[in-house]
This record gives sequence, structure tokens and C-alpha cells, in this order.
Amino acid sequence: MNTRTRQVVLCVLALVLLGAAAITIGLRRAGETPDLAAGGDLAPAAGPSRDPVALAEVAHARLPATADARLTEHQGPVTTANLQTRGGDYLGDLTLWVACAGAGRITMTVVGVLHAEAMGTESEVARIPVDCADDPVPVQARFPGERYRQYLRFDLADTAGAVGAAGFAFRLTSNTGRPMTASDISREMSLDDESGHSLASVVGDGDLIHQGDAIAGSPTVIMPVKAGSYAPVGVCAGLGTLVLLVGEQRQELPCSWPPKRKQLTLAPVTGTGAPVTVEYLSTSSSAALYSIVFVPR
Repeated sequence: MNTRTRQVVLCVLALVLLGAAAITIGLRRAGETPDLAAGGDLAPAAGPSRDPVALAEVAHARLPATADARLTEHQGPVTTANLQTRGGDYLGDLTLWVACAGAGRITMTVVGVLHAEAMGTESEVARIPVDCADDPVPVQARFPGERYRQYLRFDLADTAGAVGAAGFAFRLTSNTGRPMTASDISREMSLDDESGHSLASVVGDGDLIHQGDAIAGSPTVIMPVKAGSYAPVGVCAGLGTLVLLVGEQRQELPCSWPPKRKQLTLAPVTGTGAPVTVEYLSTSSSAALYSIVFVPR
């Protein structure tokens, strides 16, 4: 091969190499050449964790912050056994938040179980269908508290496509300011005199002592009061106002959480006595609890 021929071959090779380099650079700039991980394998694509335990943490993080009192909560992977049992005698308006992260769909059910003294009756109080997603959107349901309820059972009735592929979380709250149960309220509703003695025991006459529940929009006629002069004392747990009608006389008892006692003013009851009616004025779905003692003057 003469000198001129070698020069031509070298020029051709140089042009080929330059062309290959240009193509490689162009591919890299266009992002068409994948990055290689150590060892020469392709790097895995980034994405959300598929671990159901980690997904449950994601679901829990999506439950919204609230000023309501937190009663109970739970997070965990969606499995074939999801039952959670909690104490059920919480009071006030209860709000349940549920979120599911991952794939599939779940339906949370809540069943309330009454105390044996209330025949142990079971009833479903909430049913919430929830879509699972990488960025889950929490769903809520509201139901009233019940002082005769012993347990609340939280379960998943439908887990289509979610078992092993999703995690869930729930939180139950109440508008009572702090967790308030039936045992708490019995102390809060106690009406004592200045010496610490129960007004009910001091008065002694059952016809002058009224305790019960009141539902908004349902006036209740209670035991009539006999003729006489009284200084009624009352307390009401709830959110609203308890209206007390004694004959034609109207008294209002504020309801709150926790409840606060109030001295009422009543003109003497004359004649054969007067009928007594209580009515709860409120937008709350849960019952107000009240205690009223007509203390003779």
C-alpha cells in the first residue's frame, strides 16, 4: 500500500470514528442511553414503596389534623384478618377518618355492641368504601356516641385487590374536647351541695330528681313537679341548649363538654303542680345528657 493510499484509509477511519462519537453524544444528550448501575445492570426505576407496612405509614400520614379529641387509631397492612376492637362508650359526635395507600379498594365497617344490661345488641354504625392509591385521599363518616355502647368493632368487609398490595389507617375523634366516656360523664354530671353531699340524696324525693337523655327535635315530657317553691340546679352535657318548661315558665340550661352546672330561677309552682318538659336545641346528632334537681326552698 503506497503512502497516498494509507492516507486515504486513515482519513476514512477518522471520519467513521468521529461520526460514531457524535451519534453517542447525541443519544446521551437526548437521554436515550440508560444509566448503568454498579456491576453493569440497569438501575431500577424510582417509585412508591410496595411494602404494605410502609404503605400503611403513608395512609396514616394522610389522615387530616383535627382539633377534635383523638379517641383511637390504627394502621397496618391490608390482610385477610383486619378486625380491631376498641372501647365503645365514647360520647359526643364521633368522626371516623380512613385512608388506604397502594392498590385495590377496601370497605371499612364499624359495629357497635351495647352493654349486656342493654341486651348486648349489635348494630352497624358506619360503612365506608375507600379507594386505595399511591397518594390516598382520606374518607370520613360521622355517627353519634352512645354511653350504653361497650365495644366498637372496626373491620374490612371488602378488600378487593388490596390484600398484600395496600396498607390502611383509621382514626376516630370526638367533638367533646377531650375523650369522654360514660364513666367520665357520671362524675361530671354529679350535683353536690356545698358540703359535698349529693343533692339527690339530700332532697330524697325521686319526683324532684330528673336525669336522662335528650335528642334534638324530640321534646320529652317528664315527671310533673308538685306545688311549692324550688331552686332548681341543672347540668347538661352536649353542644347546644336544654330548654326546661315548667308549666308556663321557661328556663334554659347551656349544654357543653365538659358539662357545667347552673342554678336556675323558678317562680313558686302553685295549684296542683305543673308539667315539666325538656327539649334539646342543637345541630348535634348525639344525645345530650342532663341532670336536674328541684331543690325545695
